[in-house]
Amino acid sequence: MPAFHTFVGAHALIGEFGAVCFLWVLVEIINRSEASLARARIAAVLGVIALFGMLVAIENAYVTHYGPAAKPLILKGSMPWAHNLVMETKEHIALFIPIVALCATIALFHARTEGTGSPAYRYISMLCGLVVLMAFSMAGMGFIISTAVRVAVGGGV
Repeated sequence: MPAFHTFVGAHALIGEFGAVCFLWVLVEIINRSEASLARARIAAVLGVIALFGMLVAIENAYVTHYGPAAKPLILKGSMPWAHNLVMETKEHIALFIPIVALCATIALFHARTEGTGSPAYRYISMLCGLVVLMAFSMAGMGFIISTAVRVAVGGGV
């Protein structure tokens, strides 16, 4: 069980680092100059690596622990909606976040040839904002899932 908690913690930490990287990209695009866009490209690459790493950090623990152990507890507990609604949503959004982040990063590198006045930065900033919102919503959804497990187990866990 301790290894599971380590993977869940690493998953959350890496995912939120990726979110912060894309928040950084968003700020650099809003205040864009050649130097800030260079920093934005670095932050975007770090963010994409982190967001794909987030999936790698949790995949084994999810398959070996959540499905066989936590999911049945949640479904039998007083918060079955936590799995049926929140976890199902979380699973799909979590797979979508790195893809949107990769698209934003590729667009950021392509827009470089158009200069700092490119209208593409408006759309890239929207993608970055979407990544940030989705990634930070994952933390809230994770809290709901872990609460559902604690409520189902009982005993002050």
